[in-house]
Amino acid sequence: MFLRRAALRVGRQYGLVARIHRPDSSLIAGRRSDIPARSESSSSSPPPANGSAFAHYTLNVDGALMKDSEGRPFSDILADDVSVIQGIGPNARSAMEALGIRTVEDLATYNYFLISRSIATLAETEKAEPGGRPEASEMNVDRAVDKPYRAKTFSEITDAPVAALYGLSEEKGAMMAETMGVKTVGDLAKLKYCRWAESIFLLSKYEK
Repeated sequence: MFLRRAALRVGRQYGLVARIHRPDSSLIAGRRSDIPARSESSSSSPPPANGSAFAHYTLNVDGALMKDSEGRPFSDILADDVSVIQGIGPNARSAMEALGIRTVEDLATYNYFLISRSIATLAETEKAEPGGRPEASEMNVDRAVDKPYRAKTFSEITDAPVAALYGLSEEKGAMMAETMGVKTVGDLAKLKYCRWAESIFLLSKYEK
């Protein structure tokens, strides 16, 4: 003990003992004066007056759906009757029902529409003059079109009567022409009702 006290006296005499550092209480436990106080208000915005979290959105389908369905989620519309789509009157609805199309989802996934659109799309890529197809090519759409059209170009099939599609009778083709204005494969590929329904079907998968 005596030796320790002596050492301390010598240390003080020659400035060898460090001063005891007292920590700044303002730096302890986050009490630093320049740290802003945490706001007590909630980070979430208050709900809009009309109760919808999407009240400030502007996208719409005003020209595609009947008025009372314009604000509904796409996913709710898929099971609706096709008459929910603007422009599909009683005659077109009856024709679609005869084709096995009853709901918006049926229309969106109508096989002959999808085939027609695919043919018309690839027709845009064809080489107009001979030589566009390699001699050894085995590319074909035999199960999509009737036999007389199997060796035709995509462009020729696009311009063919809609009944050229395999399994679609001439009677149904005539009905489509009369009620929906669909006379050719290309007409079916561009039919707005099918395109609208398909878009609703696809985008329903991306709704929140």
